[in-house]
Amino acid sequence: TSTMWASVDFGISLVFALEWGYRLLTQGSYGYPFSGRGIIDLIAWVPGILHLTLQWKGLLLMSKWWSAASVLRVLKLERFLHSWHDIIEIVWFRKEVLKATFLLSMLLWMLCS
Repeated sequence: TSTMWASVDFGISLVFALEWGYRLLTQGSYGYPFSGRGIIDLIAWVPGILHLTLQWKGLLLMSKWWSAASVLRVLKLERFLHSWHDIIEIVWFRKEVLKATFLLSMLLWMLCS
C-alpha cells in the first residue's frame, strides 16, 4: 500500500536525517548547514519526512509530490562519483563541438518540424 511505501521512505529519510544531525554536531553548526554538502544532505531527508507526514494527514496529492522529490537523494552520490566535475570538464574542453552540434540540431528541428 502507499502507507507502507511512505513508511519505508520515512525510515530511509530518518537514516539521512541522523547522518545530517551527526555532521551538524561534529562539523559545527555555522559552516556545514549552509555549505553545498549540507544543503544536499538536507534535501536528501526532508522529502521523506514530509511524505509520511502528509500521507498521515490525508493530503495525498501533496504526498505524491514529496515522494517524487525523494529522487533528489541521487545528489548525495556526487560526493562519491565526482561526475559533475567530469561533465564540466568535458563541456569546457569540447565547447566548440557542442556549440556546433547544438546549432545544427536546432536548425534541423526548425526545418523539419
